[in-house]
Amino acid sequence: MQLWSRWLKERGVKRVALVVENTDFGLGLVEEAKKQFKTLGVGAEIKAIVVDRAVADLTPQMLELKAWKPDMIVNGGVGPILYLIVKQAYDVGLFPAAPMLIATDLPARPEYWKNLGEKGTYVTFIVHYQPRMKLTARGEAMSRRYREAFKEDPVYPALNAYSQVMLIADAITAAKSDKGEEIAKALLANKFEGWNATVSFTRGEGPYWQQWTPPCF
Repeated sequence: MQLWSRWLKERGVKRVALVVENTDFGLGLVEEAKKQFKTLGVGAEIKAIVVDRAVADLTPQMLELKAWKPDMIVNGGVGPILYLIVKQAYDVGLFPAAPMLIATDLPARPEYWKNLGEKGTYVTFIVHYQPRMKLTARGEAMSRRYREAFKEDPVYPALNAYSQVMLIADAITAAKSDKGEEIAKALLANKFEGWNATVSFTRGEGPYWQQWTPPCF
């Protein structure tokens, strides 16, 4: 959230359309965006469109946004709703006339292009991994086994999930305990090998408590 808020500020956007689903994740994106814009001084007006995750037609919402004329569309959908936002924004002429930022790395995955084809072109998205980046020994070993099993390169969620499991295992080993409080102390007190970097944890407030932010590209 901080990364794309800074990115929007750098581009001097004034009108941001934020399209999300009516889940805790989607509603949380709206509230956090408002906080980050204020904290970072983004200076942009936010128009939030909250849609039901089971909706089959977003044409009215896309036409409403087209009339509003945003400088940037932030697609905060997850799964099928993300594809629908892109497709119908394209169909009504909202996108790519207005650029779109996708808040996940879905365009890095083959299924994105299978679902959208040329309509998915020209989006901007945040990604923590690309196949040519340097990995740690742990990351290289995981990638090699993944390619052997699935005949394709792993994407960020697979690498990150593997690393999270291994970090907990390392913390249990360091703590010599499987109790939550002892594991938390071990995470704060030690450094660990992730899939692309050394991982260490610091104290933070709310959702940022012991949250590690990997490099972005």
